[in-house]
Amino acid sequence: MTLRLDPSVPRLRNKLAWRALQATFQLAISQGKFRITDFSLQNGHVHLIVEAVCALALTRGMQGFCISFAKRLNKLHGRRGSVFAERYHARELRTPLEVKRCVSYVI
Repeated sequence: MTLRLDPSVPRLRNKLAWRALQATFQLAISQGKFRITDFSLQNGHVHLIVEAVCALALTRGMQGFCISFAKRLNKLHGRRGSVFAERYHARELRTPLEVKRCVSYVI
């Protein structure tokens, strides 16, 4: 998954954004059908490697994650409005080699 930030949102590579992301992960981990295994926080986007039982679990899990993270970032920066430039970009990894390469890229 890739989540791109709206250009009006301050950059993510700081300690406060990191804490907001960690708090959001705690909520995402508590769901049984959706799991974030690896991530990378960049200035203008976030890379996530996600496991989900089905397409619906993936959709609901990402919706919850995006909403929670956006609310935390808006509160952190004292702003309102959308945080992400667009819907998340997803790519299904079908083989172990794809997974290995993707995890290597994200980490």
